[in-house]
Amino acid sequence: MIKFECEFATDQVTINDKFRFEKGDYVKFCDFVDVDWDNVLNVNVSSVDEMWEKFKSTLLDGIHG
Repeated sequence: MIKFECEFATDQVTINDKFRFEKGDYVKFCDFVDVDWDNVLNVNVSSVDEMWEKFKSTLLDGIHG
């Protein structure tokens, strides 16, 4: 999991969207990410930027696949 925290100030807050975490298939997600990440990230990857792109594309393939 990647978590970011950001502090900011605003005069008006409008909340239109909300995540529906109760709809997630967490068992299926855990099965999907249960891979040998060392192997995935070390194949033809030489920088942290390339590792990030490989990680991101792997997750997006699972989301859109």
